[in-house]
Amino acid sequence: MVTLNGIYMMKTRILTIVIASLPWPAMAQPAGNAIPAIAMAAAAPGSVWSINVVGLKGEPLGTITLELLDEGADTCMSGEWKKARLMQSSFHSPAQQFETGDYFPTYETHGPSVTIQLNPPGLCDAYLFLEGKFTEHDGKGDYVGLSLGGTKPLGTFTARRQKP
Repeated sequence: MVTLNGIYMMKTRILTIVIASLPWPAMAQPAGNAIPAIAMAAAAPGSVWSINVVGLKGEPLGTITLELLDEGADTCMSGEWKKARLMQSSFHSPAQQFETGDYFPTYETHGPSVTIQLNPPGLCDAYLFLEGKFTEHDGKGDYVGLSLGGTKPLGTFTARRQKP
């Protein structure tokens, strides 16, 4: 059984079963649901992040610059997702959608963990995520794909918060 974004997944020979469990914040946050101030600063609305993504062999896949917004977003995933404004991208998939104006990445936070969903609105059952731990100034984590067939590692990322 593996977890991805607070969802338990159990892979069998025939299909992947997704079981929603306790809300992720209940498992990840300290008693009293206190979120460390540094984690709140990392995901503060208006903060701008430059994210460098590399593939599994270390090959550069591109850079994404986005601003975290304090506006709710509808996604196919459960949770409290918010919109992010894509400011610039050399990352192939989001860059194409950004040029057409159809792209609004979304993000969700749980303590120091931040998940950025790189899906266009309404695309379900084939997800691209950047999942990692962020501090007030930087972050790092994994670039993964999630579909009905399971979770697939695609690479890693590093992030740096831009100064205002």
